[in-house]
Amino acid sequence: MRPKILITNDDGILSKGIFALWEAMEEVGETYVVAPSSEKSASSHSITLSEPLRVKFLEQKNGFKGWSISGTPVDCVKIAIKTLMKEAPDLLISGINRGANLGTNIIYSGTVSAAIEGSFLGIPSLAISLDTSDPISSFTSSKSIIHKIINKLELSKIPLGSILNINIPNCNIDEVKGIRITKQGNQYFK
Repeated sequence: MRPKILITNDDGILSKGIFALWEAMEEVGETYVVAPSSEKSASSHSITLSEPLRVKFLEQKNGFKGWSISGTPVDCVKIAIKTLMKEAPDLLISGINRGANLGTNIIYSGTVSAAIEGSFLGIPSLAISLDTSDPISSFTSSKSIIHKIINKLELSKIPLGSILNINIPNCNIDEVKGIRITKQGNQYFK
């Protein structure tokens, strides 16, 4: 049986990164895309309290479909799991974010916060970022790396309440020398 994969991000439902992630995960499982209607970078773990949330279903000619939410990435995860999906997903992946999420700056990241919200709800969760701020950068290598990680990952081995924050270098796939599991650093970027 194919796993149910919830895909979200903080760059918005029409970002190139979420489309690349959807393309990669369509081959792996049954995908559900629920993402902010506009960019919500650095929204941290905020939720919307003072205005109504608008939910709109989108479908494009290339087969991409999903729900656009007027709120934050955390709002998207809550609404997806508690309202839009009939069953909880087997995996939540937030990304592919444009720009690395490193050091203590992850506390500002909507991408990482969406994954954390998934872990709060008992869902194995990953945050994926590409180390570039170039808006036209290719996500081709990222898709290959994500496939390798997903194929080796045992979801049951992600400790409850933990996430994997994955940062991918902006290079060709043949330049990647391997994958390393590390602890989150404490470097602070100004």
